[in-house]
Amino acid sequence: MNDPIGKARELAARQRQKTAASAAASDRPAGEQLPLWSEALRGVPNELVRSSLFSARDKREPRRSFRGEDLVVLGDGRINYRGEELRQDDETVWLHVLHLARLHPLGESVEFTPHAFLKAIGWGTSAKEYTRLREHLSRMQATALSVYSRRLGKGCSVSLIRKFEFADEAGQKLVRWRVYIEPEMHILFGGVYYTQLEWEQRMRLGTLACWLHGLYSSHTQPFPMKVETLKDGCGSAARDLKNFRYRLRRSLEELRQVGFLSHWYIDRTDLVHVQRTAVPTDEALPGAATDSDPDTAAEAPIPPDADPDTPAGNSKPE
Repeated sequence: MNDPIGKARELAARQRQKTAASAAASDRPAGEQLPLWSEALRGVPNELVRSSLFSARDKREPRRSFRGEDLVVLGDGRINYRGEELRQDDETVWLHVLHLARLHPLGESVEFTPHAFLKAIGWGTSAKEYTRLREHLSRMQATALSVYSRRLGKGCSVSLIRKFEFADEAGQKLVRWRVYIEPEMHILFGGVYYTQLEWEQRMRLGTLACWLHGLYSSHTQPFPMKVETLKDGCGSAARDLKNFRYRLRRSLEELRQVGFLSHWYIDRTDLVHVQRTAVPTDEALPGAATDSDPDTAAEAPIPPDADPDTPAGNSKPE
């Protein structure tokens, strides 16, 4: 019987045995690993998808530089960031890097052909896309991210990508690129403090819908939030709430159409209410949880007085 999860677990177990043997020979501890989620999912620390780290700004907007600035975090925690502004396409690349890295001890190289990587994230495979992928990896290498939260009990500072290699010493392009993830990255995952994203759904979504997909995936039962709160949380550059609200409605409808939400509406107080269709579970990996942080915010009941101009699933322009 074809069991991709079982194969992944077996491969990871062999790699752990190999690493442990090597560590014993050199008196070094065996490396930590990320949780083993299934092939259909992508894992990411809760705090990151509940923040403006990977913003939903329009690609036509110039990227800004952050010089050790606090980002917006929806819920418990604080994130201080130094580096060039990151967006949803950066997150897509990083999610797939983590997906490949989960089978290896952190700190060891993760190898892949750029062609296969580009196809996996839904991009083209032209020379232009190879350059684009290299730019995204380089941008995330030049980052300094400090995360503080109650569940960590301390601050954790990492770079999203430790280093990557795409050419040899002679400048010749490598057939297989190598990426390294910081060994401390496992601290941010914290065993169960991470979100599992349904990859096929994400691949079908636009920029703001991708950010919302990450935010709402981090909660089993998402609580209502103000439109303005979501605007700040996604790092939007919209000049006013009216323009953002229009984009938000379209994006919520995208989430409903891909089957992530069963319904949504915005009430008269500008609270956004959503209902997820189902929470993905990974029976082979019981430690993985989609919402393990009850302290991020108090859940609020869905009131019956929905705005009649924005019924559930309505994406009509204002």
